[in-house]
Order: sequence, then C-alpha cells, then structure tokens
Amino acid sequence: MNRPRRLPVLLAALVGVAIVGVVAGFVWGFVAHRSHVFPYGLLRTAVEGSKPPAPETPGRWRLRDGRRPWLYDDPDALTWEALQALGYAQGSVLAPDASGVTVRTDRAYPGLNLVTSGHAPEAWLMDLDGEIIHRWETSWEAVFPDQGGDPPRPYFRRARLLPDGSLLAMFVDRGAFRLGREGDVVWRYEGGVHHDLAVDGDSVWVLVREPVVRPSLDAYKPMLDDGLVRLSLSTGEELQRFSLWDAIAASPYAPRLERVQPRLDQDPLHTNTVRVLDGRFAEQVPAFAKGNLLISMRHTDLVLVVDPRTQQVVWSWAGPWRQQHEPTLVEPGHLLIFDNMGAWPRSRVLEVDPRTQEVV
Repeated sequence: MNRPRRLPVLLAALVGVAIVGVVAGFVWGFVAHRSHVFPYGLLRTAVEGSKPPAPETPGRWRLRDGRRPWLYDDPDALTWEALQALGYAQGSVLAPDASGVTVRTDRAYPGLNLVTSGHAPEAWLMDLDGEIIHRWETSWEAVFPDQGGDPPRPYFRRARLLPDGSLLAMFVDRGAFRLGREGDVVWRYEGGVHHDLAVDGDSVWVLVREPVVRPSLDAYKPMLDDGLVRLSLSTGEELQRFSLWDAIAASPYAPRLERVQPRLDQDPLHTNTVRVLDGRFAEQVPAFAKGNLLISMRHTDLVLVVDPRTQQVVWSWAGPWRQQHEPTLVEPGHLLIFDNMGAWPRSRVLEVDPRTQEVV
C-alpha cells in the first residue's frame, strides 16, 4: 500500500541530489579554473595535449599571419625541414664576408655609442665607423662567485656609462654591478634584477621582481611582483625598495589592477623600462616633475609615472599602443614610444602628445 507513495519521494530526492551535484560541480569548476587547483592541470592537458620537445634549430621564425611557431604547442610550427622545403629556399646563397659599417650617412647623430649584445658579457664604446674605442668585459662567475648554476641570460641585459669611465650593468635575475674602467668589480648587488636601470644623481634605480602570492590573481600560485630598488651609486648599498603593484593600488589608478589577468608565466605587469624625469616638462604635465620615474609595463599596455617619495602612481596612460617599450619624453613634452604590437603584425614608433592624447 505504501510503495506507490515512496516512488515520487525517491524520484524527488534523486532530482534534488542531481541538482545539488550539478551546482557543486559548476562552483568547483569555476574555482578550479580561476585558482588553477585540481583538476585544472588534468583538464588542460586533456584539452591541449602535452607539449612536443623543443626544436633543435634555434630561431624565432614568424609566419605571415602572425602566428609564432616557436611556441612549441603550435600545431603549425615551422620546422627547419619545412623551411628548407620551400621552393625559393633552394636558390639561396651564402651571405658575403663584408662586415662593419657598410653604409654611412650624415643623418647619423654624431658621437660615440655604448653597445651591448646578447653574444657575450661585455659592452663596447664604438664610433660611427664601427671602431671599438673601449671594451668592458667580465663573466657572471667573476661578478657573483658565490652563486651556483647557470644564469638565464649570460650577457649584460643593460649597461650605463658613468663619467669616470666605469660601467653599470646587470645579469638578469642574478644582480646588478659596477665595473671599473678596466673591468674590475667595484660593487655587486644580488637580487632579481631585470630589464632596466637608471642613474639618479648619486643613486641608481633598478627594476626587480620576486615571487609573491596575491589572492586577487591566484590563491595558490605566486606571481612575479615587479618593484623598484634604489642603490647607492658609490657602494651598491640598498637605500629603498617598494612594489609597483602596491604603488598602483595606493593611488587613484587602482582600478587599473582590476583588468589584470593572470598570465601563464604569472608575470602580469612585466615592467621593462624605468627613466628618471628631469622636470623639463612639469609645466605641461605636473606629474612629470623632477625626480619622478617614468615606467613602462608591457603586459598591461600602461605607461606610468611614479613618485618615489610617496611610492604612488601619479599619472597613467594606456595609449594607442600594445606591449610597448622604451617610453621617452622629448621636446616639446611629447612621449616617444616603441609600439611593439599596436599595428600587428608590424611594429612602429609613435610620438604622442600626453596632453591631447593625439598621435603627433
């Protein structure tokens, strides 16, 4: 007599359990995707597959449509064999033996040039005819003898020449250092330095990064937190340090951070330039005051000005560029900038007016 009544109750219970399971699965799936927790890794591997081994032939070939075959999970990767199979490649000839300056024009700005290259840990002072006037060279083992392992980039990432003939330089993620005129180590600073440094009177500003967990981006995985360190120019002693993320968060431009999304390499800002402003253009833009720092953040398309005294951002612009490098203030207060991807698949150089935001 009770069995007919139990069946609807049982069905209702099963439907309720199914609904709860679906809701719980959706919530956990959202958390797993957002925070990269189990089973995020398994699902991603199942969808994308495992990466094939890196190609043996070095190089960064780019296809006409903009795809980057050196990303090893690209199914259309352009291998060396495929390149050699192209018809016109069979008619190639070896490059001539000519080297040095082969074209000279009066449009070249006169003077000497400080040159660094990825081929070796050295810097050259070179004239316009390609003659090396002076050379600074060392090795990362000589500068940082107590560090083990191999550096990610065993060459000078950036170098600045000082009036006495000494040189400021850096090995990425190893440290910054000062070499005497003959290559002797005057001082060394160990830390996660990267990309750029700028002299400011008797001190030097250096870009640094360190892994930090920020729950707003990822509750478990650390991101590379970009910051600035001010060192004594004479001794290399650390005088000041602050986080650029915190500098944005403490400013009226804090909403900029809401648009920052975690990257696969957990490097959401990727600061690539620091310049010390001399105050020449403070009348046009008050934020361009003397001593403030002009900053470029590649992954957010942002150019910032930071007041190092208050450690806050006082000016910010995401202009008509993408993944920019080397912003520089030029007469009459314009911003000259290398726009890496704003005209994709081409790059371009822009001169923009920060007051009107127009491309000059």
